[in-house]
Amino acid sequence: MEALGYILETQEIELPSGDATSDQQDAYDQWSIDDTKVRYYMFASLSNELQKQHENIKSSREILKNLRKLYGENSRIARYEISKELFRARMQEGTEVAAHV
Repeated sequence: MEALGYILETQEIELPSGDATSDQQDAYDQWSIDDTKVRYYMFASLSNELQKQHENIKSSREILKNLRKLYGENSRIARYEISKELFRARMQEGTEVAAHV
């Protein structure tokens, strides 16, 4: 899988035109095969609901971009901080429960 990491880190290779060299066509073909493998790995790790949301997206980079938008690092940290504050919250002694509900 590490050898396929370049798929998510590099720009997508465009479909070569009719006058492309065989090296350009081979590079595109290999990139396309590797991108498909990465998509399969990604789908294998997604829930059924997320798979359905992303089944029409053709590029693994686009899937990753959308997942980062949905579940990005900032939202994860924010959820953690909010949860931490919630679990550490305590009523002060002598206050009524109704004030906290």
